Amino acid sequence: SDPDLAVVVNRRLGLWLSLTLLLFTAACSSGSSSARPPRTPAPTSRAPVPPTTQPAVPPTTEAEPVGPDGVPAPQSWLGIIDDRGSVVAVTPDGGQRLTFSPPADVGRGISSSIPSWSHDGSRLAWTETNRAEGPSVVTSRVDRRETTRDPLPLEPFYVSWNPTDTHIAVLGHSATGRGVGVAVSELADRNTLPVELDAAPSYYLSWAADGEQFLAKRGIADLTVVGIGGRSTVLVEPTGRGQAPIWLEDGRLIGIEATDRSRALVIASSGQVIGSVLETDPAVGMVFTADPTGRWLAIQALAAESLLDPAKDAIRSSDGSEPEGELLIVDLSNGRPVWRTGVRGQSWVWAPDGQSLLILTTEGPNDEGPLIVDSVIWHLPTAGSGEEPDLISGPSFEPTDRFVQEWMPFFDQYVQDMTLWSPDSSGWTFAGRPVGDREGQPGIHVVGAGPGDEPVRVGDGQMSVWAPTAGGGGGAAPSPA
Repeated sequence: SDPDLAVVVNRRLGLWLSLTLLLFTAACSSGSSSARPPRTPAPTSRAPVPPTTQPAVPPTTEAEPVGPDGVPAPQSWLGIIDDRGSVVAVTPDGGQRLTFSPPADVGRGISSSIPSWSHDGSRLAWTETNRAEGPSVVTSRVDRRETTRDPLPLEPFYVSWNPTDTHIAVLGHSATGRGVGVAVSELADRNTLPVELDAAPSYYLSWAADGEQFLAKRGIADLTVVGIGGRSTVLVEPTGRGQAPIWLEDGRLIGIEATDRSRALVIASSGQVIGSVLETDPAVGMVFTADPTGRWLAIQALAAESLLDPAKDAIRSSDGSEPEGELLIVDLSNGRPVWRTGVRGQSWVWAPDGQSLLILTTEGPNDEGPLIVDSVIWHLPTAGSGEEPDLISGPSFEPTDRFVQEWMPFFDQYVQDMTLWSPDSSGWTFAGRPVGDREGQPGIHVVGAGPGDEPVRVGDGQMSVWAPTAGGGGGAAPSPA
């Protein structure tokens, strides 16, 4: 069976400690997330904790100008985990900072997950573990005037808003300790229940546009449509080695089928197969992300041995070519590769406008230095122009532990809920220290997407995600002074 986002934590963390790092994308059929909160035994005699609606973390000395709608201004925010482990919102210029959760405390078993913005940008959600009070899912308005906190029936490590911002799905260890499960919190009725499916060795999900159901990949067992009431319909069985499936806004689904070959399929919501994108040996995994417009799919096959390195053989794309494990850009209207990037990516993120693809690769660690993340941006040409993509080199940086251990291995799940890109696609954010800035401090940086743009440090932090809309997070990457 495949390891999952959480099981591989301990194994990857051991590799990190002994080798400084071993990175990449595993699957929810192989994952690695060493920065996730350490697992604690599920309480057996704790009294239930009722949901609460309460004031958020009391205001500090932080500046907090408030606009007419009660939302702090300026309305441009990054959600971050700072160096203390607190959930914080900060403006891209670093000028304003709001704290939402207490610092992490290993001794008391207190920690917070990477925060996720609601789709309208007005709220943050994250999970907290607390040995004394138990795990919970927390939401807060950006103006911190109201916080909700609901107890969870599992030990959480990931939070995902549905597209209508009415429900939150939480992935975590099941109370039985037999795998990963999912709980769905209904914000209106303040009710949080586990979805009644058997816990799987791993779990990935992607919401439908109506927010009433999601597509779940449970290990290599199946690809299942799950209603928020718990009703489920199996679409593909068995599914192949890979990570997060995708439910596009227009109703198409993208997942993996595994028989004598593994195939990345485009599927109608009825379960009818529309087309095949990539085909591999069953032992080879695949990871993919779709651009927000639903036009392009960036897909790469991964090596059979560990799912840590791009595969070099046993791969065939829908046009009959053998892409040798490089990242492909596929036209989802016909399933055919349009561009072969020549890059074996470690993670990749589409810009909101669907015209740019940020590709991250790694080098090291080795005797010559620490792990380095390199970045390049593919600016896609106008459809039908016949032009080739414009390739722009971005900054290289030494990543923070949380960026490289938690976000990068599971980027294809995270990008469905949390983006590194600014809403106007003009820039992106990362957590680390830019190469060549040996005197500078590691932390949260923002950088433009143009040639020669230099990173600007926002402040301290281990991980950052940009708010998606002008409702709470509009704005562009600031230019260097």
